[in-house]
Amino acid sequence: MSQLKSRVSFNIPGKTFLLGEYVALAGGPSIVAATGPNFEVDFFPSQAGVHPFHAESPAGKYIAKHADFFKKYDIEFYDPYETGGFGASTAQFIAVAGLKIKHQDILQEKPFNFKNPTLAMEIWNEYQELFKGQTVPPSGADLIAQIVGGISSFRGKKREWEKIEWPFQNVGPTLYKTGLKVKTHEHLKDLEQMGIPMAALEACVENALVALKAENFEDFKKETRKFLVLQEGAHLLSPEAREEIVKTARVSGVSLVRGCGALGADVLAVYGNPAEALPGLTKVAFLPDGIAYGTWMETV
Repeated sequence: MSQLKSRVSFNIPGKTFLLGEYVALAGGPSIVAATGPNFEVDFFPSQAGVHPFHAESPAGKYIAKHADFFKKYDIEFYDPYETGGFGASTAQFIAVAGLKIKHQDILQEKPFNFKNPTLAMEIWNEYQELFKGQTVPPSGADLIAQIVGGISSFRGKKREWEKIEWPFQNVGPTLYKTGLKVKTHEHLKDLEQMGIPMAALEACVENALVALKAENFEDFKKETRKFLVLQEGAHLLSPEAREEIVKTARVSGVSLVRGCGALGADVLAVYGNPAEALPGLTKVAFLPDGIAYGTWMETV
């Protein structure tokens, strides 16, 4: 195998599940926003093969599976979010799988586009292979969203996605990181024992997608609130996240609040026009201004 002679840098946006993270686990639709700032994964020619990823992370497992390939590269990872919850582990995986899959094209300086459906699904298939046999594997909907950028809806059962134009210019949401963190892979194992009202949750996402396309914020808000009620009733909302949601909903100008990610803990999506940044929370992005282009790569 030939080795790259220069640094290769992958830039991958962050992500937030605006709706449907639990529906996505069953192969149903979700609504995911890709936003900046970007993660960066850099590969350097080496004989050491040093990387910073945890051995049990998707990227760590993939590197171990292809040890002969990755021993020729040192890897550095930059996480602008630091607290987790914005897709760090999927960003790492996109980069290592992308380098492996497109290695020859990169060597030969052949242009390629990560948004190519074949390439995006090839990376997604490699991701799914890591969790083969797990009762509730990660959906990979966030991985697809980070590859294709913008706002997207992915249906794992059908293996297809669509891009969505964000129609609500004035109400956001503004995305805030909470500092709360749930270990997603451990949480997925717990889900095996839980009764999740999947059909009702999926109906909310389907109706929310219809509302987005019709540019109907009131219907979108109604379906998002229904989803939140179902989520809380199924014990899929942490007490800490619920406390943040209730507190934030009281702020003047706020129309809707939702906790996003595992147990609603990672990110608050706040719809409306609060006069000031919410105390105790760090603003990450405002939609549509903060919507990010998908994954891209450069050689240096």
